[in-house]
Amino acid sequence: MKNGELFVNGKDFDEDHDLYHNYYISANELELIDETELPSADQIRSYPSGDSVMLPLTRALYNKYKSRIQLSKYISSDATVLSQPGNEKNTWTVDNFGPISVPEGYYLALGDNRHNSLDSRYVGFIKKSDCKATVLFK
Repeated sequence: MKNGELFVNGKDFDEDHDLYHNYYISANELELIDETELPSADQIRSYPSGDSVMLPLTRALYNKYKSRIQLSKYISSDATVLSQPGNEKNTWTVDNFGPISVPEGYYLALGDNRHNSLDSRYVGFIKKSDCKATVLFK
């Protein structure tokens, strides 16, 4: 994982998926985004100063607005939550870690709204035998 983007065997796995990432935006520029494209109000985080907000945007929306609005991608620096073998020195973060190898018989599960997903970065690898659903996107 590099700056919130997943790489598998050196290839950008997220490239073809319209995933959500959190971006900082000035409160004044928020009005420049079409209100029908804004996430629900409970997903927009305001800051006490009132001059900026953080909101999840898909890659498509980021690409649509990046030339008109200053969008700064949020990258977590918290190195205390990642639950993965290889992180014994506690230096990996949920947005920057690896490389890791997924053991045979397990999955590394990641949510599409990565900063709002309690996935394998927090709970570790998932046993294939524990999965009872079908993967919709690969």
